[in-house]
Amino acid sequence: MSHRFPAGLAALCALPLLSAVPAASAADELLETLARKGVITMEEYEKLKASRKATPVVNTDDGFRVVSGDGTASIQVGTLQQLDFAVYQDEPGYDLPDGS
Repeated sequence: MSHRFPAGLAALCALPLLSAVPAASAADELLETLARKGVITMEEYEKLKASRKATPVVNTDDGFRVVSGDGTASIQVGTLQQLDFAVYQDEPGYDLPDGS
């Protein structure tokens, strides 16, 4: 038997993860610049770089998806929207309404 979370509940669960998600490329560039200029040691650089891998990743390509930094847990919220409409020519004996 399959159980699904309602979309609202899933979004609420993901909100705390979003506050901890920095821009990956900007933070990596900053760490590299600090190491290159000697502001931090290579040991500090490696330690900080390793801790960055533990931050969650947000992706919005196919719905809204948050994946833990180590890849062991994820949550995805998506939706499918459809629109259907019909227009009928009235013929004698039929009373079909137009609608959407």
